[in-house]
Amino acid sequence: MTPLLWAIVLLLLGILILALEAFIPSAGILGLLSASAVISSVFLVYYYYDLASGTIFFAVAVGVIGFALHSGIRWWPQSPMGRRILNIPPPGAELPADPTEQDPRMALVGRRGVAKSKMLPSGAITIDGRTYDAVSDGQAIDVGEPIEVLMVRGNRIVVRKSRNGQHPAVATAATVDPRPIAPTQAGSKPLDAVVPDPFDEPLG
Repeated sequence: MTPLLWAIVLLLLGILILALEAFIPSAGILGLLSASAVISSVFLVYYYYDLASGTIFFAVAVGVIGFALHSGIRWWPQSPMGRRILNIPPPGAELPADPTEQDPRMALVGRRGVAKSKMLPSGAITIDGRTYDAVSDGQAIDVGEPIEVLMVRGNRIVVRKSRNGQHPAVATAATVDPRPIAPTQAGSKPLDAVVPDPFDEPLG
């Protein structure tokens, strides 16, 4: 084989090894082998041929590698291997519009309840009559104290003491309109105007 053919073989081998780097985790070892093969191919042309031939081969090598990288970046995420590694759903797969469809506990964020057990920091809470395992945000929570759900982290429900310090039932009652109820039409007059005072009648 002529040096030019060896250079072409090394260039193609370097591109192939670079493609394997995308599928086989090697901590950069395959990348170094690919770079060594490409550099060796360019060196062969510079060594056995003139400067112009080496420069042309170098430009061709850069163009071929650039095209291969561009094509690989566009194609690899759509390949079955790329989808598995990047955890991309297949085409046509339906994604839940609401994150609560994946984890119903997400609907508890912002809800209030009470601590069913002492939380140091893990324990149990009750929300709307249902019991959940939870963990506090770092502070101790006694039994019966009102709590508020902060977030759902992994398989844990993170809670804290309710800021207003009210039991959920008390907080609900506090939302009742405090304005006095307007008197009805039948009771719009004062009571003394409706029921006569017997002591106002003259004697005899």
